[in-house]
Amino acid sequence: MLQEELAQESINWEIFVFILMIMFWTYIDLFMVCYFGEELTTAFEELTNEIYRCEWNLFPNCVQRILPIVLQISQQPVQIKGFASFVCSRDTFKKVVNGGYSYFTILRKFQ
Repeated sequence: MLQEELAQESINWEIFVFILMIMFWTYIDLFMVCYFGEELTTAFEELTNEIYRCEWNLFPNCVQRILPIVLQISQQPVQIKGFASFVCSRDTFKKVVNGGYSYFTILRKFQ
């Protein structure tokens, strides 16, 4: 009975499309932050490996003295964090999308 009443109601398509666009661009924005957050973390992990592999003995003395400091700093993980606790990565994006879909399915069951 309730579904028949809902089906007979007219949908305001302008609002529906507007909400879909907001949701789409919000997910795109979140994906970009999480993607580049993981790329940044990976790039800094590779930086440590590149410093180890470089032929440091061919560098000038001033660079040779700075390399151990740069190496020590580069060993600390670099991550983009949201709200000072959530690490922005593809795994975080996947969890957010799965959580959003779970909430959607729960709301659909209560209709």
